Amino acid sequence: MKIHLSQEEVLGIVKEHLASQGFQTSEVSVITKDSEEYEYYGIGRYEERSKVKCRYFDGIEAIIKSK
Repeated sequence: MKIHLSQEEVLGIVKEHLASQGFQTSEVSVITKDSEEYEYYGIGRYEERSKVKCRYFDGIEAIIKSK
């Protein structure tokens, strides 16, 4: 069985978990990392590539007040 969770659902779960640990959370957000990489075509010669922009998941950040 598979379940699909949206970004908002995952952030809600993180916020609820932090609340259960006694933290007051004002903001929870996803952190991404932008990068540029090359996509190769054909046999991979230099003139057969193009630069593509990529965005990677780098974590979740929460702004909290201590217990």
